[in-house]
Amino acid sequence: MIVKEILIWISVFRSLSILPTILSLSCVDDRGRSIDYFIGYKIPKLEKSADNLIQKGYRYLYIGPDSGSAWTQSKHSIAEENSILGATLRPILTNNQKYNLVVYNDQKPPSKFIEICFQVVLILLLLVRTRGTSTRAHAKGIVAIYGTKGFWLIHTIPQFPIIDSKYEYPKRSLNNGQIFMCISITIDDVGTIESIGKHLLLMQPNIYQLNLTDSFTRKFPLFKDLNDRKKGSTRSTQIVDSIHSIKRKQFIIFSKNKRYNQDLYSGLIAPYFNEDFLAQTWRNGAGEMLNSNCKDNHKVMNIESVKIDDSTKWQYREDHAKWAISSQKSGNRIICIADINRMRSQFSRGGGSVCLKDSNMWKSFHSIINDVEGCPLNNFSRLSPLDWIQSLSGRVWRKIEESTQKCRIKS
Repeated sequence: MIVKEILIWISVFRSLSILPTILSLSCVDDRGRSIDYFIGYKIPKLEKSADNLIQKGYRYLYIGPDSGSAWTQSKHSIAEENSILGATLRPILTNNQKYNLVVYNDQKPPSKFIEICFQVVLILLLLVRTRGTSTRAHAKGIVAIYGTKGFWLIHTIPQFPIIDSKYEYPKRSLNNGQIFMCISITIDDVGTIESIGKHLLLMQPNIYQLNLTDSFTRKFPLFKDLNDRKKGSTRSTQIVDSIHSIKRKQFIIFSKNKRYNQDLYSGLIAPYFNEDFLAQTWRNGAGEMLNSNCKDNHKVMNIESVKIDDSTKWQYREDHAKWAISSQKSGNRIICIADINRMRSQFSRGGGSVCLKDSNMWKSFHSIINDVEGCPLNNFSRLSPLDWIQSLSGRVWRKIEESTQKCRIKS
């Protein structure tokens, strides 16, 4: 009898331990605690690293409101359920019908059959060297709300997450660097929820999981339009708006649709803040990569490589993350986490960015910038000798890389 009572109490305590997770959905930090917001950075697979997790592509760093200016190296692998992503997503991956949920990804998780077809199509695309012409939003993220609270997670991870399944990080995304940002939100802040809805409606993401209650869509009709697959206003090609986390941290969101037809960073972000920016994006494959932009009033310079320490550094070709920070000249310390790459093919893709002003987080990102691409040669009058050498070497390297790729295709 006593043993039976003990087992009952153990069951009760276990239920109570998960109750806060069920009743209060939010971003969760690396220790399993609710947090206002965080940014995580998965390091690429670097096989020469002495760190076993980096060798295999499982290591990630993170920063939050109380992290100071230093990145924290997680004790968890990115593939663990207790990782910062696994802990945040745990409540919505199973029994997700009770949540208001919008899950979108331009590369949604495939079925086993589709995975095989995907491999075949990928090989064919490489053989014919097709240009990227999709006009759907190049965007990945999750909006999840239960009761009055929830989170918005934006990320760069293809085929993630798989819904109605336990947490699983896609092996395909281990090779390259990835980035993700989570913001805790509340429906009591009507303006924030409406702004997120406008952002999604304008950029038209590829939604593969959508659960919305009637009470939620009555309060936020924009999400009903999203549910009905209606398109955003035909008059607007871009939106700039502000949102707030639960603890009132301000974020500026930028979104564009396929008709905007410009670079997100040079055309929208840099002019809005009246700042020069340094940008790390995935500039690979077909689609014509953009050089550093020194012609406009506000420069946007490409980051060539990232360095955590002497044994942990990588080139932009290995980094699928998309982020930008304001230049050191400015007193404004701005960080942006984005969907869009600096590629001409993405002029005709929807997508966006979420930016915030935070001196410590800015220092965290600025500290890992290793090399920056100089201005293109047609801007030689603005170049310092060092910039000229960097620009020339970068162009020569790309020509060599293109020639090598042609040889590989022909062979």
